[in-house]
Order: sequence, then C-alpha cells, then structure tokens
Amino acid sequence: MKNLRIVTLLTKKPVTLAIVAVVSVLSIGQFAAADVSKEELESISTPDKVKTSLGVLKFFDGVPTDDTVQKVYDNLDRMRARRCFSTRWRRCL
Repeated sequence: MKNLRIVTLLTKKPVTLAIVAVVSVLSIGQFAAADVSKEELESISTPDKVKTSLGVLKFFDGVPTDDTVQKVYDNLDRMRARRCFSTRWRRCL
C-alpha cells in the first residue's frame, strides 16, 4: 500500500507540473501582445528588394531568395580571393 502511494504521488506531480506550465505559457501570451502601428511595422520589416553594389537582393517574407543567397556567397568568395591575393597568400594557408 505504501508503494502504491509513492507511485501515485510521482505520477501526479509531473502531470500537475505540465498543466501549470501550459497554463503559464498560455497566460503569458496575453501580456506579450502589443499595439503596433502600421508605420512602425513598415519601419522594422525587411523590404522585398534592396539595391546594393552586388545588384538587387530579393527577399520573400524576410528570407533571401536562392539567387540572393548565391550572390552573397559569390561576393564572399570574391572578397576572400582578393584578400589572399593582396596579402600574397600569407593569411590564406
């Protein structure tokens, strides 16, 4: 009988803790909501197109397109090659 009580207490505590955790998370969401104007949202959002020295970088919902990612990596490769050439390969080995 004593072992049954221990098992019952151990099995009820995790369930109780889980319920408390779920209720806590759900209640925090109500406090996190904020009133944000349309101007504020536009000022902090990522534009769909950005003109740079690499060309036009395109984004969809803040995520770069495959073409944009390729342009950026190509530019990083070019910068690394230029640095290696200008330092005569000392830093590249």
